Parts: sequence; C-alpha cells; structure tokens
Amino acid sequence: MRINHNISALNTHRQLSTNSLKTNDSMGKLSSGLRINRAGDDAAGLAISEKMRAQIRGLGQEQRNMQDSISMLQTAEGGMEEIHALLQRGREISVQAKNDTLTDNDRKSIQGEVDQIVREVDRIANSTEFNTIKVLNVTSSADNAEQQKAVEALQKHWLKNSEDLVLAHYGLQATTDDAPLDIQFIQNSGDGRVAWVQGSYYTTGTDGRYINQKLVLDMSDFSPVSMPNGGGSWISNDRIIAHEMTHAIMGRTTNMRDLPTWFIEGTAEFIAGADERLAGDSNNGAIFAALKNEIDSWDSTSADYSAAYAAVKYLNAKLAGGIKSLFDEIKVGGAAKTLDQALNDLLGTTGGATAFLADFKANATLANSNITLGDTDTGAIGGGDDNTTVPDTINTDLLNPLTAFVEKWPTFSTGPTAMRAGPGINIELVNVTSKSLGIDNINILNKTDDNISIFDGAIAYVSSERSRLGAYQNRLEKAMAVSAISEENLTQAESRIRDVDMAKEMMDQTKKSILSQAALAILAQADQQPQGMLQLLR
Repeated sequence: MRINHNISALNTHRQLSTNSLKTNDSMGKLSSGLRINRAGDDAAGLAISEKMRAQIRGLGQEQRNMQDSISMLQTAEGGMEEIHALLQRGREISVQAKNDTLTDNDRKSIQGEVDQIVREVDRIANSTEFNTIKVLNVTSSADNAEQQKAVEALQKHWLKNSEDLVLAHYGLQATTDDAPLDIQFIQNSGDGRVAWVQGSYYTTGTDGRYINQKLVLDMSDFSPVSMPNGGGSWISNDRIIAHEMTHAIMGRTTNMRDLPTWFIEGTAEFIAGADERLAGDSNNGAIFAALKNEIDSWDSTSADYSAAYAAVKYLNAKLAGGIKSLFDEIKVGGAAKTLDQALNDLLGTTGGATAFLADFKANATLANSNITLGDTDTGAIGGGDDNTTVPDTINTDLLNPLTAFVEKWPTFSTGPTAMRAGPGINIELVNVTSKSLGIDNINILNKTDDNISIFDGAIAYVSSERSRLGAYQNRLEKAMAVSAISEENLTQAESRIRDVDMAKEMMDQTKKSILSQAALAILAQADQQPQGMLQLLR
C-alpha cells in the first residue's frame, strides 16, 4: 500500500471534476434554454445559426420596410382621391359651361371655380409628402428620359423648321420674341390628341390674338422620340409639330379668335399634309362628296379635319396667289381684314366664308383641289413624303430656336424618381400637378376649346396612376406574406440548431447530478484509505 499517491482518490477526483463540468454545462443550457451557449458547444452549428439569425432579422426589417412603403402608397392614394374629386367637379362645370343659355358673365363665374380647382390640385400635388418625400409631383425616370429627347428634337429640328415653313408658305411671322410659348409634357391625355396649342385671348375688342400660349405634347403618343422626323405617332412627329406651330403662329399674327375652326385646322393640316387621313376618311376618294358635308359642324372628329383640309386645298387652288395671298389680307400688320372681307375681295363674292363653303360642297373635287391620293406625297403645301415634308435643318440656337417666341422649357427632376419598396420592387412615383394633367390653362370662355375632353384625359390619367399604385400595394402585401413565411421557417430551422430540448437536457442533468454526488461520496471514502496505514504503526 502506498500513501504518497492516492490513486483511487485521484481517479475519483477526476471523475468528480468531469461530472461537475458537465452538470454546470447542463445547468447553463437549462437556464438559458439554448443548446449552444458558446462556440465550443457546437462550432459548426453556431456558424450556421448566426447566418440564419442575420437572415431572420433582415426579413423582419424587410417586412417593416414594406409596411412603410404601403403607408406611403396610402398617403399618395389619399391625395389622388381628392384630386380625382376635383377633376370630376371640373368636368361637371365644363359641361355646364357648354350650355348656350349661359352668358359670358356666367362663364366667368365658372372660370373662377375652375381656377380654384387647378390651384387646389397643385397644392395637393406639391404638399402631399411621406417622411418629407414628395410623392405626387415626381416624373418617372423613363418619362424624364423621353421628355429630354423631345426637348432636344424640338430645339434642334422641329420648332425652327416649322416656323420657317409657315413663313415661307403663309408669310406669317410675329415680331422677334413677341410672346412666350410654354413647352409642356403630359402623359395619357385620354382624348386622342397627340399635341395641341392652348392659349387665352381677350373676348372683346379688336385684338383677337392669342396670349400666353403653350405647346402641349402627350408623351404617351409621342414616345419613343427619334430625330429628326419620327416618333410614336401615326405620322412623323415633325409634321405634328408643324401643324401645332401653325396654330401658335396664327395665334400671334391673326385675329384667330374670330376665325372659324375649319379654317384654323385646315390651314394647319395643309402645312403638314393630310392625304393619309383624307384617304382613310373618304375611302380613297369614293365618299369624298359625302365627306365634304362634315364642314358644316365641328366635333373634332377625323372626318372634320379631313373636310377642313380639303376645303383649304380647294381654296388654295381657287386663289390666284394661293393661300398666302389670303393671309396677306387677314394678318395683323397687313390689311387686317376679316376672313369674310378677304374672301369677298379675292374671290369676287359677297357671301364671305358662307358662300365659299357652299361652293366647296357643291363643286370641289379631288382633281380641282389638287389632291392626289395613293402616292407617297403628303399633300402638304410644300410637298414631300412623311419624312421630307418638314425640312431636317439643324438649328444651333437651342435655348431660343423660334424667332417670334420666347420659349419656356420644362425642368427635369434630378432626384430619385423610383423608390425601393421591397425585394425587387421599385415604385415609380407620380406627377399629378396641373401641368402634368394638362389642366393649367383651361379657358371656359373659349367655347371652341374642348375642356370636357381635357378633364376626361386628366381623370383617365389619375385613374390609371391610382390603379398602378393600388397594384403596388397589393404586391407589397403579398411580398410581406411571403417574407413572413420565410421568417417563420428560418426561425424554426434556427431553433432546431440553437435551442435546447428541455426534457432531454433535464434527464441528462439529473444523471450528471447523481454521478457528481456519487463521485463526491466515493472521493470521501478514497480519502479514508491512507489512514488505514496508521493501524500498522501501532
């Protein structure tokens, strides 16, 4: 027997230490509820668990982000709902203004309400914010890009070349920088128009020229823009601009307020050419005789434009000096005659426009109107096909290409136009200001303006944008549901790796506790063994 080394005690102590460590480890798991409290518990499991925890927390934040985006969409939709109500009221009173039982003073009262509607639309669009982010006056990046292309085409080609055409063939040009011309873009007018010129005028007095004109382009029809001629419309965009610039120039050089619509539209069609339209509306000339009767009223139909175009072509053929000689008689700064006076003097009649229209309906043919359908020539006063009717000369004065106008160019947003709302979900914000909707220059007093269609277009655009935002909201709600399911499944998987099975661990802890107690009792007995040596010394 040895007394320097109590091997039994050492062995029992080692077992006791091991059991104590295991008991403490088991108690730590039971107290924390985790199977892995430190890397040593399960190194690989810890690494996997931490990656899953990062994903779980990310998914939770993602859901909160999407909920914030839904709140933003609800804020935008609430503002657009009120704008919708304002536009409906604007349309309602525009219909009321068409009633001929109203006086000009009555229409002035309606105009006052329309002006307030426009101001309130702008106030809502400019003040509707979410977390200081404006949500209703932002043009999308794609629309911005197309509008910038359109500005470049207008500056380099379309405006100056159109002005030169009107000067060359009609002899019309206002004095240098005579008036402003506001260039404006909208989306989805809803009324079928691709572009138009709007302006206001004095309802009384001898000056019937237009003031505060603006050229409006509906980019849903004008896109994609290509230079120098093309675009997204049914004829080349430069021809459409030539048509509209004829209106703008006539608005400053004639008493256009007093001119009949057939003459205003017919002369604009003659600059750009309209044989394609006339061929369609007249069944390639087969029903030309019936089409001529459309000149009696104006409902802005394609047939109305074709009849007006044919009438002006017929008038140009009858006048010895062509249509330019007529403009010399009626333009401001020239003889400044009325259209009736000029027609009587040049045609030798006494009935003015009424007599001419009667002659047109009775005697005009395609042949004596110098109209040839079926070839590539557009029928424009200067000739040419779809790509050559308007010259492709490149203008170098980009900021002020027009001689007779001071152009006001749109500004483009440099900030973000789309917001990330969720995984792969980018929300394009909207622009529902009065300019974007095309209602900022509504003139109730001008009975020829189709204000009802303008409001119809604005209502249709706001409806489409509300639907788009509603679709985003529905998509976000579904994405939130998917994210929540992913979070739940990942949490379950992470729990299996990280969390302790309490029942099993309590069973192990009981075993380890008993072993520790047993080891402690045996250690006490082992410590007593060396004392037996004392008996031999007695």
